[in-house]
Amino acid sequence: MANGWTDARRARMSAMIREWKPWTRSTGPKTLAGKAKVSKNGYRGGFREVVRDAARELNRAIATLENEK
Repeated sequence: MANGWTDARRARMSAMIREWKPWTRSTGPKTLAGKAKVSKNGYRGGFREVVRDAARELNRAIATLENEK
């Protein structure tokens, strides 16, 4: 196989993972503070929203000027 995983290796790893059951220990945050913290994992800053709002305001101003002509 191109990635080095033979069918035998894949079956062996699958059996080991089913034995370990890592999903039973992956429960995520339990406290409200922990939940609040991880809820921001996808946040990358608010600059895009600021630029989008500025563009909307600029477009409104241009439209207003064009309507006044």
